[in-house]
Amino acid sequence: MKSLLTIAYLVLIVAGIFISTRSRRNNARFYSGKKPSVFYTFFYYALGLLITFLSYGVLTGIFPMAAILLLLAASILAQAIYSVAGAVLGFTLLEKKEKIRFLSTISGAQHSKLVLLIVFLNALVNIGFIVYILILFWRNPYRDHGTAIYIAFVQFTLSSLTSSFATGLITWPLLTNEFSDDDARNNTLASNFSGILGNMIMLLFPYLLFKNDFFAELTKIGIPLPSFGMLLSIPLLLFIVLYLVPFFIGVYKYRAQWKEMLRFRKEWLTEYNTIILMPPGAAAQEKLENKINDLGKEIERRRQENDLYDLYVKLIYPYSDSASGDHYLEYEEVTKTEEEDLVTGETTVTTTGLSVAVRTSGNEVIRDINKFFKYGKKMYTVGATIESKSSNNQVMEYLRNYGARVAEWDIRFSNLYFLVSLYKLSTSNEPAALKEYIKNELEALEKESSSHKVKKNLLAGIALSAVSGSVIWLLKVFDKSIEEYVKSLVSTIFK
Repeated sequence: MKSLLTIAYLVLIVAGIFISTRSRRNNARFYSGKKPSVFYTFFYYALGLLITFLSYGVLTGIFPMAAILLLLAASILAQAIYSVAGAVLGFTLLEKKEKIRFLSTISGAQHSKLVLLIVFLNALVNIGFIVYILILFWRNPYRDHGTAIYIAFVQFTLSSLTSSFATGLITWPLLTNEFSDDDARNNTLASNFSGILGNMIMLLFPYLLFKNDFFAELTKIGIPLPSFGMLLSIPLLLFIVLYLVPFFIGVYKYRAQWKEMLRFRKEWLTEYNTIILMPPGAAAQEKLENKINDLGKEIERRRQENDLYDLYVKLIYPYSDSASGDHYLEYEEVTKTEEEDLVTGETTVTTTGLSVAVRTSGNEVIRDINKFFKYGKKMYTVGATIESKSSNNQVMEYLRNYGARVAEWDIRFSNLYFLVSLYKLSTSNEPAALKEYIKNELEALEKESSSHKVKKNLLAGIALSAVSGSVIWLLKVFDKSIEEYVKSLVSTIFK
């Protein structure tokens, strides 16, 4: 009897893995230029829940249909909350969705080793849970009340906690990314904020099923659980630590990074404008060349700090010498330099005071950057169908199709492109001809700086207020039980 039930349990585990894989494939349909099916998204989620509770029922003889219906209702409510937040903040618009998917994919590719490590460790933990559940099942009588409680605690409470923790660690790099704006952060925060209710139900399922027997049975084996109110606050506390904290870190770092970029632009343009108003002469020319050298050094610094540039270049030029990855700048202070025109390819001699070279490829990095955006934009097509059947090839083609848009979506590239454009203008035009351009740019920079100072994040404020308020209320209501739990925990540890 137990052998057949064990086989049935393992078959359901494999079926759950299969359904999870199908769900991920459905969600990844956008890589091939197709829209993920909303019906199949909900269908796979419901089927996954059914399999989870069926596997529990096989080992315990308990099948809580009410819990499944409650979780499905929580899922519908979560989608409604996410949709409302997306409508208010705009991250569910097609343009924003493209950006969020692209940045999420790039973040995963950039931190692939970390993601694989977390997934591997989480898989090991889940395998450990399965083995421990089967040990409990075989060591105790079938349908034993205490065994059913222990299995529920492992399968639902502990598994829910470890999965939430793993997901939070995977999304941490995206939330703390200092080079993308708040859209991707808002999307991640909203989806996880709306899912708190479902996490609570899964975490508290053993208590909802067994009531006070749940606490009593686990206390017998030396696991002093906190009260219901404290358990209820765990998903909220996890949300604060794993999502809200990195969210605010990312917002702060992004604004600090963007502020620093704007500061350099403003200072350079202001000082350059002062120089071109000076009387012509050797002193003015020397200062002009020094400013261009300063601009070149900033380009060099920003290029070397941009660890994604080589990846993007390889995506745009997969078969060219430029994809060698050995890109770095070398500057020489000179009074004359030969320079190839970016459009015609003709070589001219200019007195820029700056020579730029890229090792290995022999091409100018400025030309490479311009080629990147020029050819990348030609390749970019909204909703393009990708023919490749291989998942890896689909992802690579997807990244290549959207690669040129990093100038809009990643401030490292938008800033680099601006600096290179400024370098081209300052070395290919008479200084006096740039007066109007510099005036307009300074005005635009002033407006942009002002907009960043007053910009607030509505979603972060709502989430922080709601979650922290709920935690404070729970702690206040269950203050006495918290004090008793802490005393119990201390006495257990040091007895």
